[in-house]
Amino acid sequence: MTGSDAPVTVGRADAPDQRIDAPPEGPRVKPLEVPQARLAAKLYRGLADPARFGLLVALRDGPQAAGDLAKRTGLSPSRASNHLLCLLECGLVRVEPEGRRNVYRLADPAVECVLDSSRALLAQVGPRIEACLNYGTPARRNLRPLSGREAVVMRGGLIDP
Repeated sequence: MTGSDAPVTVGRADAPDQRIDAPPEGPRVKPLEVPQARLAAKLYRGLADPARFGLLVALRDGPQAAGDLAKRTGLSPSRASNHLLCLLECGLVRVEPEGRRNVYRLADPAVECVLDSSRALLAQVGPRIEACLNYGTPARRNLRPLSGREAVVMRGGLIDP
């Protein structure tokens, strides 16, 4: 297997020229190249912020002014504006001036598809994600049992290379 043929996991830094293969039981889609996988991971890190995700979900109902979005999502106007600017710079929303207000809308129907897919996936695996100890607050992650190597590193021990 050459370097470009071997499947790797997302975010593996030691294999920049390798690709990620679709799971065999999944739909046949073109494998993601590692740079694309990193870009996709960056997209999902942006969506992982509850404020930004909430703004996108609110915009699913149609174009809205920044102030209305802030009220609807429970964000302060300045915090909502900062997150909307981030979403705008990333190309996930568009803004159009209407009189004295800026009205935001989803930039592309594909954004709505991501939101719909998230809802469908959560309907199937939501309780398992909620119970997952790997993705939570640092205090919750500390509840996860440590492997031998992690235990030595986390507790200040040295590991021979």
